[in-house]
Amino acid sequence: MKYFMTELQRKKTHSTCYHEFFQGSWDMDQDGHWNSNSLMIHDDIFCKIGLDSLLAEVNDRYDYFGVTTLTKDQWGHIIDYARNIKGELWEAILEINPWAENCYKDHSVITVLGI
Repeated sequence: MKYFMTELQRKKTHSTCYHEFFQGSWDMDQDGHWNSNSLMIHDDIFCKIGLDSLLAEVNDRYDYFGVTTLTKDQWGHIIDYARNIKGELWEAILEINPWAENCYKDHSVITVLGI
């Protein structure tokens, strides 16, 4: 993958400067950070491609440093918005979309864990 990576790949970077996309509702006491089923994106890439702005556009409760949930409807808005912008943002959404669609089969939300 060009934009996202698995936890195993993130761990090899020895960095925690990543946003974590977690399947389902996240509970700090139960789930912790850096889950094996999550996908990670480095903060530099996250901001460079405008994913931070996109999440704020579709979810008025988006928290760059905290926990944000995305419903399936919100994910649909993310796809529509990114499709219109094109470029790397669209490429990144296309890259993570199969993971997201699979997630929504079993969960009502995706949780984005900020920096």
